[in-house]
This record gives sequence, C-alpha cells and structure tokens, in this order.
Amino acid sequence: MRQWVWNTFFRERSPAWTAIFTGVLVFFTFKLYQVAERSDETSRATQRAFIGFSGIGSGVGLTTPDRKLKNGQEIYINWTNSGTTPAKNAVTNVNGEPWPVGTDLSGFDFHDLNPTAKQPLMIGPKEMSGVRALIPLDLLRNQREGKARVFFWGWIVYDDIFPGDPPRLTEFCTEMIQVAVSSFEKDISDPSNLLTWNTQRCPQHNCYDEGCQDYSARIKEAASR
Repeated sequence: MRQWVWNTFFRERSPAWTAIFTGVLVFFTFKLYQVAERSDETSRATQRAFIGFSGIGSGVGLTTPDRKLKNGQEIYINWTNSGTTPAKNAVTNVNGEPWPVGTDLSGFDFHDLNPTAKQPLMIGPKEMSGVRALIPLDLLRNQREGKARVFFWGWIVYDDIFPGDPPRLTEFCTEMIQVAVSSFEKDISDPSNLLTWNTQRCPQHNCYDEGCQDYSARIKEAASR
C-alpha cells in the first residue's frame, strides 16, 4: 500500500509538488499582506487628526471706557482635534451674521464674508483651539427679544501626519439661540449681568472631507493663503 501511494503521488513528481507548495506559500503570503494593509489602514483611521466644530465659547464682556455699560461680547468659535496625532497646516475662516426672523437657509451658498480673513491654527492631539470674534451687544439683544436670528458658519482645511493622505476639510453652520441673562432685574447692558446661550446646527453646511460639495474649492482656497 505504501509503495502504491509513493508510486502514484510522489515518484518523479517532485516538480509538481514544488509548484503546489510554492502556490500555497504565495497565497498565504498575499493574505498576510492584505491583513497587514488593513491593519495599517485601521491604525491610520484611529490615529489621524480629525477636527470637528465644538461650539461657541464665551469670552469676556466688552464695556464702554467708563465701564458702566456693556456694549459687546467676546466669543470663540471652537475647533477640536479628536485624533491622537496633530493637525498640520490648518487654515480656517469663520463668519457670523444676523438674519431676519423666518429666514430660510435654502439656496444660501455659505460664502465667506471676508475671504481674506483666513487664520492659521495649531491643533495638537486631543486639543481645542478657538477663533476669537466680537459680537455687538445689540445683536444679542435682538436675538433675545426675537427680532433677529444669529448664524455662524465656516470651514477648516488641514493635513494629517501620514504621507500621501489628501487634505482634510470640515465645514459647520450653527445658530445661536436662547440668549439668556443671569438677572432678569438688570438690563442686558449691565456689565454684571452675565450672558449665556445655546446653539443648534443648521440643516445644511455641516460636513466632512469629500462629503462637502465644495471640497475642491475649499482646498484650493486654503492653499492660496
């Protein structure tokens, strides 16, 4: 029986068996390469910089020279990098504008009110960075009294640390709502009357990377800084 097996499958068939084992080895080598490639892609996806809009923060209140009346409010448009690696070459432009009550955002192109106002940012891993802006007090008063809606929108373009990856883009639009004061007995212009607010996202213009319709235009615009 053993002699039959030898004569049938092995005798003078070493080239064929060599070819078979070589094919099996090539197959498993290719599979190992695929596993390593997927592992590298997963590692990039979990480590790369990922910047998202993280709300409107409050700064200091602005007052008249005699400090008796508040006439404005400092705010920060905040960006947060949730990745474990830094964002490089980050450039942002943010905008704010009051619109009439009942405004419909349909068809608005969310253009930059000041295209030359691009600002560079440095955002490390797990860090937040804000763009400073000043809001006239009358704008906040009008929102609080239901006479106006206040919108902020903008974008940020940045690179991650991995060679060959395309530039990244995040766009946002949010509405400042429910402006409130710490004391109903004091006017909103009283410097001791602290201001707070909530925000809600707009139905449009909140997207990432190639999911943004104007991805190519924004990347080109950021590169022209």
